[in-house]
Amino acid sequence: DTIFLCFFEVDSSETAFHFNPRELMGILPGANDDMAEIHEKMFYQRLHKSLDKNISLQVKTVLIEHLPRGECSKDFVAKQLGMKGRTLQYRLSKERVNFKVLLEKTRFELAQNYLQQQRSFTEIAHQLGYTDTSNFQRAFKAWQQKAALTRGMKAAVSDDGDAQ
Repeated sequence: DTIFLCFFEVDSSETAFHFNPRELMGILPGANDDMAEIHEKMFYQRLHKSLDKNISLQVKTVLIEHLPRGECSKDFVAKQLGMKGRTLQYRLSKERVNFKVLLEKTRFELAQNYLQQQRSFTEIAHQLGYTDTSNFQRAFKAWQQKAALTRGMKAAVSDDGDAQ
């Protein structure tokens, strides 16, 4: 307890770390914005290299990085990955993935994450590359309806044993 400055529970049913969210969101003592930016660029460069085989994961990474700037077209993402838009579309199709669907799925996942962080709709809309909040709100309602429909279909399948 005195070494790690935290409480340990012996013979627990789970192995877990529990953090105070306020402490995680705070600024580290001695934080350096310039170094953080350098490290972030290095992280994304290494991530892109390590994901060479999984193009949909590469696309998602570029989207997450560039959505707040509103840069989310297929051609822009392709350029970031060093290829043409048609090549990107072809490689995605080999994984049976559609760019627009991947973009919307990424936005929805990020929106859910940001809502859990209790960010405002205006901030979330900006972070997801929307020019105004009303466009984001319409998209979010549509995502929620699709998610509810999917959950309903899965529940029906598990209740019946298989889809009819």
